[in-house]
Amino acid sequence: MKRRRFIASSGLLMAAAGSGIAAVTRAGTAARSSKARDADVLVIGAGLSGLYASMLLEEQGLKVCVLEGRDRVGGRMFTLDHLPGRPEGGGSLLGPRYARALDLTARLKVPLAPARPRTEPIKGEVALNIRGRTIRAEDWAASSMNTFPEALRHLTPWDVYFGELMKLNPFENLGDWRDARFAAHDRPMQSILLERGFDPEALRILQSNSSYGNDFFTLTALHLFHYFTWQKLQAVEGPRVNCAEGNQRLPEAMARSLHGDIRVGTRVTGIGTSDDGVVAICDDGSRVRARVGICTLPAPVLRYLTIDPPLVGEKAEAVLGLDYHKTYQIHFEFTRRFWEDDGLPPSLWTDGPVGRFNALKDIDGQSIVCFLAYANGHHAAQLDRMSFEDAARFVMHELESMRPSLKGALRPLRVWSMQNDPFSRGSYATWAPRQIPRFNQALIAPLGGWHFAGEHTALMARGFEGALESGERAALEILASA
Repeated sequence: MKRRRFIASSGLLMAAAGSGIAAVTRAGTAARSSKARDADVLVIGAGLSGLYASMLLEEQGLKVCVLEGRDRVGGRMFTLDHLPGRPEGGGSLLGPRYARALDLTARLKVPLAPARPRTEPIKGEVALNIRGRTIRAEDWAASSMNTFPEALRHLTPWDVYFGELMKLNPFENLGDWRDARFAAHDRPMQSILLERGFDPEALRILQSNSSYGNDFFTLTALHLFHYFTWQKLQAVEGPRVNCAEGNQRLPEAMARSLHGDIRVGTRVTGIGTSDDGVVAICDDGSRVRARVGICTLPAPVLRYLTIDPPLVGEKAEAVLGLDYHKTYQIHFEFTRRFWEDDGLPPSLWTDGPVGRFNALKDIDGQSIVCFLAYANGHHAAQLDRMSFEDAARFVMHELESMRPSLKGALRPLRVWSMQNDPFSRGSYATWAPRQIPRFNQALIAPLGGWHFAGEHTALMARGFEGALESGERAALEILASA
């Protein structure tokens, strides 16, 4: 089989990927032989967890082969290089405690730059739109749309979410979400908020842009508290940074550092274990074999694989039952500085399918370069039921209804749905009540010769630091059993 190796030349990458995003060479089906190349370790997925595990295993002298269904490396870390300001389609921030990620940028000489605000509301730069009514942030406390408990009426929804809700967090350590001492909190976040005086309308407003959980009924408080604990750790002194030319430069650099094969455009349809080791079956009928394997596929993708021997018990329940957060992005360029026409802040925080309509800044943190409508949860699912073109038209119509100055001022550039990507089928894992004590370890447990990684198997960190943590764990499992 012809090797598909990572190509460093940016000119070749643009030609291969058509977007300026790093890619790898792709051999045609005709060049494949019936018997796949052997390796010590077969890794499925060239996201952060798969690439990091591969780096660690190669450092110990093992031969690694990576299979990736997309035509690029990086997984859910995806820089939209062809858009103004190079916004991130996924993986947007390197926090001060992203130790593995920051170490990798230093080792691989990936330049960093100050992080730009993305979807976070900035004081003075965002107004609200609740049930079609636009409200300045300073007028929210007195608005009839505000049904928050009296003591919290002076706070915007995002201040309640990232301020008051964080105060409910009983955790002190990152491992507490799996500690049986906190089992009493393993119930819907909705129940906890209702007990604290939030009425159904206040809950609806709060969860409309929740970054974790598609709604507060199906989200266990344990998961949200773990997220808050992780966020608290990021609040220490230290800069928030991004890779200077886009965060996808990190997985590209990781891929360039590897010596073994990275085979992109290779969609795995099944995995198996035999006395000879592990095998991955690809969509062209070819097979790739190794002594052991690491599968980093998200649970909603793993559900569609043929697995031999099959998943059973809690591992099967976990893969079938773990939900993923839904997000939907529509990126716009602007043809007119509409916010100067109506005197409102440039950004909107809405309770509908528009989600957060944010002005994205250039590297200087001042100049607006484009706009992003970012929907979460059930609003993202609503947009998923439309074609990309219809969703863009629908959101533009919603925006123009809220804000007439926007008419003729926006042009959609790119629509991006993590759920509609067959290689992710969601943004990141979101845990329901009673799932964590049953499924957390089950997802991690090896099956035959296969080990499992990916952010959904992280025990401590979140986001792409969690992905790196999981890749490290899977690599160490293999090295310990060698």
